[in-house]
Amino acid sequence: MTSIESLAAVLETHHDADEIARVIDAYEFARDAHTGQFRKTGEEYINHPLETALILADLRLDIHSIQAALLHDTIEDCEDVTFDTIKDRFGEEVAVLVDGVTKLGRIEFETQTQQQSESMRKMLIAMASDIRVILIKLADRLHNMRTLDALPPKTQIEKSRETMEIFAPLAHRLGMSQIKWELEDLAFHHLNPEKYEEISQMVKQSRDERDAYAERVMGEIDVALREVGIEGDIQGRPKHFHSIYQKMINKGKDFSEIYDLLALRIIVDNIKDVYGALGTVHNIYTPMPGRFKDYVAMPKFNMYQSLHTTVIGPVGSPLEIQIRTKEMHRMAEYGVAAHWRYKEGTAAGTFDERLAWLRQMLEWQTELDDPSEFMEELKIDLFQEEVFVFTPTGDVKSLKRGATPLDFAFHIHTEVGFYCVGAKVNGAIVPLGYELQNGDRVEILTNKSTRPSRDWLNIVKTSSARSKIKAYFKKIDHMAVRVTPEELAKRDAKAEPQVAQHPKKRNRRNAGIRIEGLEHPLVKLARCCNPVPGDDIIGFVTRGRGVSVHRKACPNAESLTRSPERMIEVAWDGDPQAVYQVEVMVKAVDRLRLLQDVTALVADAGVDIISSSSYAHPDGMVDMRYLFEMGNLSSLDGIIKDLRGIPGVFEAHRKLPSEAS
Repeated sequence: MTSIESLAAVLETHHDADEIARVIDAYEFARDAHTGQFRKTGEEYINHPLETALILADLRLDIHSIQAALLHDTIEDCEDVTFDTIKDRFGEEVAVLVDGVTKLGRIEFETQTQQQSESMRKMLIAMASDIRVILIKLADRLHNMRTLDALPPKTQIEKSRETMEIFAPLAHRLGMSQIKWELEDLAFHHLNPEKYEEISQMVKQSRDERDAYAERVMGEIDVALREVGIEGDIQGRPKHFHSIYQKMINKGKDFSEIYDLLALRIIVDNIKDVYGALGTVHNIYTPMPGRFKDYVAMPKFNMYQSLHTTVIGPVGSPLEIQIRTKEMHRMAEYGVAAHWRYKEGTAAGTFDERLAWLRQMLEWQTELDDPSEFMEELKIDLFQEEVFVFTPTGDVKSLKRGATPLDFAFHIHTEVGFYCVGAKVNGAIVPLGYELQNGDRVEILTNKSTRPSRDWLNIVKTSSARSKIKAYFKKIDHMAVRVTPEELAKRDAKAEPQVAQHPKKRNRRNAGIRIEGLEHPLVKLARCCNPVPGDDIIGFVTRGRGVSVHRKACPNAESLTRSPERMIEVAWDGDPQAVYQVEVMVKAVDRLRLLQDVTALVADAGVDIISSSSYAHPDGMVDMRYLFEMGNLSSLDGIIKDLRGIPGVFEAHRKLPSEAS
């Protein structure tokens, strides 16, 4: 059983006497507050906060964290202790930490899921300002799991499942591998005791042989490193029971086929020696193809850095080796707990960058109203495996495995996501639903006229992107609800004159063209360039078909001017009865219901579609051509702008004379 003396002994290695005295003061306050309270194990309740504080002391956290760990259950379990009580006695910083860890136990909730969700929300919000909240909570959960046998079987299962689904993945996301492995093994022990015991026995039976093999390999590597002048600490890495079980299940392998039961770490002084040690290892043992990973150049989302290689050992069996510096090893074992103290120092920018995933989680979780949805999204994000991709400038971004270019766009910035119309991966256009792979170079194509589509909710894979899209449409829907029937009537009234100005009967005699000296001339607007009022035009007298009018920029105009005797001056006469044909070209990323969206927009604008065609390219892009008939040309620019706003549309414009039909 832990005592305050044993806690003080650990603190003496990195804290002064005044700080230790403040910890003892917090202990005495918590001890008195918990007087008469006992745990299910039969021990005095104060032992639990003491053990929690000791876990954090081993992680070398600051005095405020240790004090908060000792006090973390006082507000919840002691009626006379409030936030203000803690604040007045130990300061606001300690009080905020305690309050962040405190569950919402005194508030009535309709369901257990709602209570769990709201407690987790509160903790995440507290994490936004101080990461130490979750560190205290993880230490609290770890000690509770160590003493779980004292609780009823049903509670053991519930707590173990919650630990496996939330707290162990959260420890992993924070890079705290020591706590993560122990939480998983403790939960595994209660969730599947038979399989846990089976694996435990198999590991014990093979331990002697494995230890002897490890000693031989470590000796050979040590000699090889010394020969090239590299000082390295070589350690065996224990394989945890739940990890072994996961490999057996996920890869369908027997225990005897799990070759990385034996794994070694080489810990060196600097990055140069990390890569030097890798070369040395590959020089004495043959590396297995496809089994090398460089997490030094491309760190994991949880700040983990190390080289991983698998080689064929001296007896022909595979051997996994990790190589890292001492600082990388501290980060791998303690994660953010080893790094949080730099938050207020010169490395603050690096710290915040490495916890970007946490900021994003805090951003999207506030948008979810349904407690069950929040918990499910949280579990998905915590469990996610990652994929590394590159920006056009070479920056590395980590995303959830299975993420799409649309997820990448929202990861870069919310507006980049909203304006996304397409993406290039490794220089080629890809659909927005393309699954990103490690090493992909991703470029997002944007158009500020575009807006999100509800179909995007079926494309994105990350909770962050999904929540931003949902928030956008929630806002849009809210605005739509606020439009009154009177306002709708006014809008319809304004639209009616535009419809009235669009006659269905076309004046085909002169097509809105004036020719000096001729009354009611037979005029035809050339279909090769479809001129409309405002275009510079030329007239050409045809044989038996009147005057053909072309745009001056029309490719056919050059050949016509070779017969100057048949050229004639023409001008627009502003005939209100004239109807014109306009050809519009649309370039878009092919997607479901794209054609339907484009056609519906044109129809809503009161425009007749004479003909249309489309061509889908192998790279996922599609070219569409529309021939419109319209009288009110003033609306053309608005239609083109609206077309550009359709999700997936990259460009829309009136057909240029040089473009092929």
